Amino acid sequence: MKIGIDMGHTLVGPDYGEVGYKNEFTLTRDLGNVVINELKRLGNTVINCTVNQSNSIEKSLSDRVDKANSNDIDIFVSIHFNVGSENGSQIYTLNGSKFPEANNVLNRLVSLGFRNKGIKDGSDLYLLKNIKSKSMIIEVAFLDSKEDMSRYNNYGPMIIGKAIAKGLTFK
Repeated sequence: MKIGIDMGHTLVGPDYGEVGYKNEFTLTRDLGNVVINELKRLGNTVINCTVNQSNSIEKSLSDRVDKANSNDIDIFVSIHFNVGSENGSQIYTLNGSKFPEANNVLNRLVSLGFRNKGIKDGSDLYLLKNIKSKSMIIEVAFLDSKEDMSRYNNYGPMIIGKAIAKGLTFK
């Protein structure tokens, strides 16, 4: 399978992501690198669609879309963390589509103890509207939730990243 992975948000520029107990752009890189390596280990082709520097949010998003669409990927995954005084994992898909990979990834995160916040309609999100392949945005956990960040720290990016990769590939 050919999978596009986006480690959400930039390291430099206005698209740096959310901040809670930790910074989103740091966690997405830690986790995303594990996901990429595990997907490759499982025999998949991985296209890294991450943008590390951009002058605008719009340019950051369009660069991700261009990279994904120009590489004829089977599925696109953008890794994120949420804020909002809640806890749990959720996935956004176009029209809230509950396709097998999205369900499987969410179930893997829930099996690690994250609360199931479901698969949500992300039709208004630029990435999901503009990427040609099946796509999802994974909101792994809430950065401002002590419970979620404690769980993330306990498992670490290695276990969580492998869970996401195995969820995508049904391994």
